[in-house]
Amino acid sequence: MKGASRDLRDNNGKSPFDLAEDLTSRKLSKELKESLTSDTACNCLMLKTVLKKSEKSMEMPFAFLLFFNLIYLILFLFLFPRWKNDFSIYFVTSTGIISIVFWAKT
Repeated sequence: MKGASRDLRDNNGKSPFDLAEDLTSRKLSKELKESLTSDTACNCLMLKTVLKKSEKSMEMPFAFLLFFNLIYLILFLFLFPRWKNDFSIYFVTSTGIISIVFWAKT
């Protein structure tokens, strides 16, 4: 499902299809055999996922950063000037900075 070759063999010469036959659970064995022979989708756990190799993308991290910064810009421009409690402003700002540091680290 993640793009691995189905034709590979282990040290004993067994393919993934052969290894699926060795499972003790007949239901799981049948499901794995069906997913190994099907080229279009996996019916595992009643999910339909297209069989294609997944690729890393930077769209989601940058979208998160954009929306996160937009939210803090709105906070600084419109909300923080109206707050009377300075501790709340410092707390929200420091948690935002910590979140960005952890985001950058991951």
